[in-house]
Amino acid sequence: MIHWKLFLTTLPFVAALLGMTFVRDSVLHIPPLLEFSDLAPILTGAALISGLMLSGVLADYKESEKLPSSAAGGLAWVEDNAIGAVAAGQPLDLAAVRTQILVVCDTIDAFLTGRASLAEFFTAIGRLNTLTALPAGGDSHFTVAMLDGARNTRGAISRIATIRDTSFIQTGYVLLDLLVGSSMVLLLVAHFKSTMSQYLIIAFVSLTYIYLLRLIRDLDNPFDYAADGTPRGSTEVDLATLRGFRRYIQSSLPAAVPATAVRPPAP
Repeated sequence: MIHWKLFLTTLPFVAALLGMTFVRDSVLHIPPLLEFSDLAPILTGAALISGLMLSGVLADYKESEKLPSSAAGGLAWVEDNAIGAVAAGQPLDLAAVRTQILVVCDTIDAFLTGRASLAEFFTAIGRLNTLTALPAGGDSHFTVAMLDGARNTRGAISRIATIRDTSFIQTGYVLLDLLVGSSMVLLLVAHFKSTMSQYLIIAFVSLTYIYLLRLIRDLDNPFDYAADGTPRGSTEVDLATLRGFRRYIQSSLPAAVPATAVRPPAP
């Protein structure tokens, strides 16, 4: 149903335009000001700008789909090497490492849902780096590998923060809003060959352009989640990989893990 959310919430805009068209024709009796064919350059310009903006946000969206898996993969790499270090006899507390990984997972989830800041994530993963650093005389291979895993997670979350907090070409949105808005206004005062074609064309064109405009804005932030973890938009990136890895880490810990051990750092 969430995939239809954007479409269904666009229908009221279309209904409003059709209602204004009815009022213009049947109540106010305002004559048309131009032929529908005269709108071709404006509609073409709106379609061109929409296509350019859509291609831009889609590129970021395709990258965004990989980032949760990259973050989970980095933390999994830390755990894999911690297991290897313990198996090789290195002085490393595996339970403490897994507990801190769980803290990092919880902090990432809190960050993605607006309950924690990026600085809190950096603090949590910094503590993980401290735990995985073997003392002098330990095998540096494991330490370097675990630091690499943490670095990959840090890079993925930092990229998520950039994509989420940075809007795609604000000046492009200004032109897009202007062209789409102008097209909708001019549709209301255009002349059509018949009443049936008038309502059909206005409904189809307005649905297409308004839906595209809202889709582009929705795709521009693919990590828009409410505090309870539910997506606010219709095209949010799936966090199943991160949440699945968190469940795995939690299952690998003793049943009685102190609540403070899995709580994200306080703001």
